[in-house]
This record gives sequence, structure tokens and C-alpha cells, in this order.
Amino acid sequence: MKIQKISDVSATNMLVTVYGDSGVGKTKFISTFPKPLLLIDCGDRKYSHIKDVKGVYVVDIENLSEVTKLLKGDEIEKFETIVLDNLSGLMNLAKEHHAKGKKQLTMQDWGNINFLLTDIVALAKEISKKRNFVLVAHKKVYTAADGDDSVIDAITINSNPALRNWVEPNTNVAIYLSKYVKYSDDLDSEDDAEVSFGAIVGPHPYYWTNGQGLEVVPKGVIYDPTYEKIFKNKK
Repeated sequence: MKIQKISDVSATNMLVTVYGDSGVGKTKFISTFPKPLLLIDCGDRKYSHIKDVKGVYVVDIENLSEVTKLLKGDEIEKFETIVLDNLSGLMNLAKEHHAKGKKQLTMQDWGNINFLLTDIVALAKEISKKRNFVLVAHKKVYTAADGDDSVIDAITINSNPALRNWVEPNTNVAIYLSKYVKYSDDLDSEDDAEVSFGAIVGPHPYYWTNGQGLEVVPKGVIYDPTYEKIFKNKK
């Protein structure tokens, strides 16, 4: 046990969740985080566009056991930032781990899957006490039609309820990424409008965003987001 001044606690020790549709710049944004950075790829294999970024390392994951072994090992001590990309791929690995030729998973299988997933995210939270840990996810729009009368038009991570209910309260900073169209009065047509990536961090009526790890939460859309633009005001 170590007792220290609160002012000496590193501001980079946080769990960050980055989510959005495919093709909105999530990987490019994550590549701006402190280096060296380890990208744990759980299936997408979509990182060729950042291959020239210095200080980024990648490990292709083939099964769930590899994820657990990596997160519990000493190898991650070399890195300033760990990225788990992404939660959908992690879910698929967990289902494959329990399927074992079954045509349909049982309720017990799903219970075991939820346990494995939350255990991995709990490891991520523990690791984030010493370095940045980033969870990457796709987005989903939840409505009352999804069977949850308490959720109406909420936009958050695409995952099963058990995992989502663990990730959301344990995330220090949640960032939503999307494509945005910039219009101006001198455009000849809407087709000439500039399209760029943007991030939302501050409170929002629909998107799940969270800036509790920031001294000053950026307002509005942050265009062409980078680590420095969002985390320059860490607590």
C-alpha cells in the first residue's frame, strides 16, 4: 500500500472509451495517444492507415485466452497506452470460447460469457491506474423498442447489457466520434461542403459522453480530434 499526495497522482491514469460507427476516425484518433502504444486487435485488422505512426505496436488476437494472458502479463509494462480494439470483437471471441461446436448457446453459456467479459474490463480498469487504457466500441441507438422502457433514444456503445452496465460507470472519459459536414455561405452546393471527423466529450442529451477525468470539458464538437486537444485539461 502506498500513501501519496493527491497532487502526485498521475493525470494520465484513466480508462477511456471511444466509440462510433465504422470509418469515423477512431483508430486515427487513438494513434495520437501517448507512446509507446499497444493496440490489441480483436478482429478488425483495420490499422494499415496508421502504419507510419511511430511508437505504435499491434498484436493480433486469435482467442480470448490470449487477451487475458496479455493483460495479466509483464509485457504491457512497456507501454504508456493500451488500446483494446474492439468490444464487439471481444464479444465474438468470448462466444467462440464457449460455442465449441454448439448450434445454440445456453443461458449458462451467456452467464459465463458475461463473467469473462466483465473480468477483462475489470483488468482494464486496474491497468488504467498506471497507464492509459482505451476501450474501442461501435455505437448503438437504444430505444424503448429494445425492451428497456428507461432508455429512449440513447446513443452509447454497442454491447450486451451486462458489459455496457460495467463499462459506462467505470469509464473516466467517454468520447463519441462521428463524421461532420462543415457548411459555409460561399459554397456553390452542399456537395462542396467539407467533411471531417469530430468528437463529443461533454454532456449531451443523447450521446453517452463523460468528461469526469478532465478539469475543463471541451464544449461542442472537437474537429480533427487528437489526444492533446481533449486531454490538455486533465485533472
